[in-house]
Amino acid sequence: MKNYTVQDGDTTQGLASLFGFSDWKNIYEHKSNESLRGKRGPNEIKPGDSVIIPDAFIELPGGSSASLQASEKLPLPPVIIDAHMHIMSGNCTPFPVAYYTQLEPRVGGILSPASSRKFLNGVGSTLIVSFFQPFLGWSPRTTLKIGEDTVDQNDSVFSAFRKSDATKHLRDVQPSFLGISIVLTMDMDLCQLDGYKGQAVYTKVKLPGAKKPVYTFSTRLTGDVNERPDLSAAHPAEWGIFEQWSAQVLATKTACAEHPLRLIPMYHYEPRRFSQWTGKEGSFQEASLAPNWDRPFAELATKSQAGMFAGFKMYTSQAYQPTDPNVPALAKFFARCAAEGVPIMNHCTPSGHFTHDRKLYIELDKAAAGALSQADQDAYADARKKRDAYLDAKERFTTKEKTFEDYCKQHGLPLDPYMYQQYGTLVPEMAAISSLPTDPEYWKAYGEYNDARADLDETGEHFEQAARLVRMHEDMPARLARAGGDSQKMLQDPPLRLKYFKEKHLHPEAWRPLLERHSNLKLCLAHFASDRCLWWNYLEDENGPCFDEDDVPYEKNWVTSIVDLCKQYDNFHTDLSYLPLLEPLVQSPERSKKEKKANQQREKQMPLLWEGLAKVCKQKHMLSKIMFGTDWYMILASKKKYSKWYEETIKGLALVEERLKLPRKINLFYQFAVVNPMRFYGLPAIADNLKKGIEAFVESSPLTEEEKAERFAKTQERMMRNHPILKNLAAVLEKVESAPGDDKGLLYEDQVRFVNVVPTS
Repeated sequence: MKNYTVQDGDTTQGLASLFGFSDWKNIYEHKSNESLRGKRGPNEIKPGDSVIIPDAFIELPGGSSASLQASEKLPLPPVIIDAHMHIMSGNCTPFPVAYYTQLEPRVGGILSPASSRKFLNGVGSTLIVSFFQPFLGWSPRTTLKIGEDTVDQNDSVFSAFRKSDATKHLRDVQPSFLGISIVLTMDMDLCQLDGYKGQAVYTKVKLPGAKKPVYTFSTRLTGDVNERPDLSAAHPAEWGIFEQWSAQVLATKTACAEHPLRLIPMYHYEPRRFSQWTGKEGSFQEASLAPNWDRPFAELATKSQAGMFAGFKMYTSQAYQPTDPNVPALAKFFARCAAEGVPIMNHCTPSGHFTHDRKLYIELDKAAAGALSQADQDAYADARKKRDAYLDAKERFTTKEKTFEDYCKQHGLPLDPYMYQQYGTLVPEMAAISSLPTDPEYWKAYGEYNDARADLDETGEHFEQAARLVRMHEDMPARLARAGGDSQKMLQDPPLRLKYFKEKHLHPEAWRPLLERHSNLKLCLAHFASDRCLWWNYLEDENGPCFDEDDVPYEKNWVTSIVDLCKQYDNFHTDLSYLPLLEPLVQSPERSKKEKKANQQREKQMPLLWEGLAKVCKQKHMLSKIMFGTDWYMILASKKKYSKWYEETIKGLALVEERLKLPRKINLFYQFAVVNPMRFYGLPAIADNLKKGIEAFVESSPLTEEEKAERFAKTQERMMRNHPILKNLAAVLEKVESAPGDDKGLLYEDQVRFVNVVPTS
């Protein structure tokens, strides 16, 4: 039972709709409301009146008289939560970041950070490419389009429920099914080392005479705060394709309002947006805090505030440390989140998205940088020397180009626009002049311009070769080559730059100092490490040293750290996003073709990932700390559809249940996909203010009236259906959380009874 205090404007029928009853009599005439009936008629309830809301009910088919049936089982509204997924467009990633982290390692120097994203998007969208690599078919779509298509994908998961005996309870409640997707937004605008200065990857520049602006960017080679910038222009097509953070936020809000409470977003808090930099600072640590550091809190839905976002998303691999002294916003941000119980979701796997500058962060730590090998130091010293020569040549070329261009303008010599657009070359337009000038000053300017151009091309080529070598210096093929093909010898040349970055920015232990300061911080480190080598090592020896799939060594296993933190801190969680439970583990990194072949040959004998999870779940405290998530649409890179990922996760969790042999069975899918995310995100408590936040956005959004009519035509109807379903989970969660002893927070199989909470006809 739940005690509800009547609010201004409430009616008995309104309360019935709010709490999932088709008839107001089911509440008003219930025996628990006898005292209410003694003083108020059904149309006379007033603000302040206390109404008992029954929590054990089912809706009978249309035509029957609705009634309440008492039950020892918990009447679960059919809600399943994907606690970790995405709808942001691939176009939200600045192209230089995508190039250096994803494209260059795969295609070498065929492309450049100034290449056309439009062309690549077109290739990815072709039918044949999207068939063999479906991720490339989704990534070019806009955030709004991905949001729309994701709801359709979520609707398809009932096919997975029908295939498994573990989800048989859901088969008859499709009319009331509410598939909720927690949308993790991604602010990638500052994904670089100079983000410490509050500086975005792209700078908007309006060129004289140009019809539209262009983006410029600078590429770093070192971690020197005062490094000379190497400015380049992005491809002109980037303007209009790149989806910056403000556009992503608007598109996310629009998609979530169009599908209310099906898509519930988390606001990405990028703390470096609130770092102020004047250019006079001598170190990154001297950045000051902007006064509006707490503005994103106004976007949240809380118990006392209307908003559209359920909490904050963070991404330290973009890159800053959880307790980074170079980011002044972090201390106040985490203190406020801890005080107000705001949930935070942060990426936690050795792989995934990261800044292209990640190998430079060790240079900010002199003690750590002192351990870098002589080969590393020599390679970077050579690249720095060639970079300086290139930048000197670039300055000379800029001067000589302007001198030649000015001469041509002063003497009325029109320049060929085609040659400049196609090849970047200044030459007179021969069709507009009778003959080339004979003035020695012309030939002097032209000669110096061409010499400077040739020098720029030569020094640029030398530098790019050296820069590519240092960018790949710690990759396994480069280390294997330095070791003469001996994979054991290459262990003497560990990837210290990667190790430093991953341990300081991503490893669960990097969060321990913060949690010691704020023990009640509501934090989820996502993906549960999601590395097959780490999980193999955990299964063999959870306390032993280990490697990840990039061959980075660790003294403490990521999985072990997460399990320890879950036990030590009540509000610490993890999730299963991009954790393929039915795939085999990998015993060691594939340092050579020989080792890769050996791994492939023994793949069928290797344990599967679910077996590692079964070992984790033998520790009972973990059962209430793990959330189900997919990492949609990133999982398309594994060529698995949304419903297929559900199907395999449900099967994997059923295998874990069999291995555990608990005296009283827990349905792990329901535990991970209903109870745990409801607790972590606090959805029942903020459901009303999420509703108000969505309604406020629909009313005041910057969309045109025509766009509003198109997007929000069904918002109210959908809200009236979805809101009561979500609200009904409150009573269930309250009972689960109030269970005594070790049963607290656990949903047992014998308690499960999903019910239709909206009329079935």
